[in-house]
Amino acid sequence: IKDLEQKAIDSLQSNDLDSSFAKLNQARAKRSQTLEEIEALRAGVVQRFKNFLPQFAEKYDALEELAELLDLPEFNSQFKNVYPETLRWMNNLSMAPDTRPDLAGRLNGDLREINRINGEISKKLGTTMRELEKNFRGLLTPQNKEEMEKIAEKQGRMEKTSGELAQRFAKMNQQNPMINPELSLKMTGAGKHMEKAESHLSKHDLPRSIESENSALKELSETRELLNELKNANDSENQRGQKETSLKLGSGRARDQSQGGSIRMQKEKVNLPSEDQFQAPKEFREEILKAMQNKYPRKYERFVTEYYKELVK
Repeated sequence: IKDLEQKAIDSLQSNDLDSSFAKLNQARAKRSQTLEEIEALRAGVVQRFKNFLPQFAEKYDALEELAELLDLPEFNSQFKNVYPETLRWMNNLSMAPDTRPDLAGRLNGDLREINRINGEISKKLGTTMRELEKNFRGLLTPQNKEEMEKIAEKQGRMEKTSGELAQRFAKMNQQNPMINPELSLKMTGAGKHMEKAESHLSKHDLPRSIESENSALKELSETRELLNELKNANDSENQRGQKETSLKLGSGRARDQSQGGSIRMQKEKVNLPSEDQFQAPKEFREEILKAMQNKYPRKYERFVTEYYKELVK
């Protein structure tokens, strides 16, 4: 830019004056754009934090509502997810290169204060939860404990059943790729949550057992949705198959719609599977047919119903 300024001065008495000033203005505009881009990079992490602030505030508003409702177990659960956010943004600011010192300093100061308050909340919350848990167990009668141990035994049996269902779903997926592999994963997840619920019930820890049972129920509900999707997809395919008229096998040609309806010969060699290769095992076909006739397998329906009853207890 300095060189161009000097050239513009030197060209005052020549015909190149307009050209020199045009080049000088272009260089100044490019410099301004470069400085703006550098400034944007330095303030990038600050801008991302600004965009995150509304979501951050909503989480703390939700915590405040739970505190007013004295719902400490839910407050504890939600707080565990909110607490790390402050530490994450403190780390982001410290790792950002060439962040504007004025903005970074103010934000770090505010985040450190939030982190200090979070630490106090965490300590008080832990103390309160331990006292409530101790008092709650003291209120349990021998009959209550016996009932919880019985429910724990039932929970263990249902966990075993969920494992068997997960294995069945996995086997069905191996035999037919159309079966969603998520079915087996969801049932496996439900079984793990049931195992935790059984452990908590055996220790007479009702709040944690309810949390694990709700997680198991969520996995079961998602499994049922997957089964319904599989059934609906099969029904749609059957309806489509009834409306469409397929070509005779081996005709060797099909109408090409993209070419105005002209006949197009199919000359590629096709290896058709034998009858034995095409047919699925009899037991598997029967299992699929049973599953498609209902919203979900009968054994699974009984399993979910029984689980709902145990949750009510």
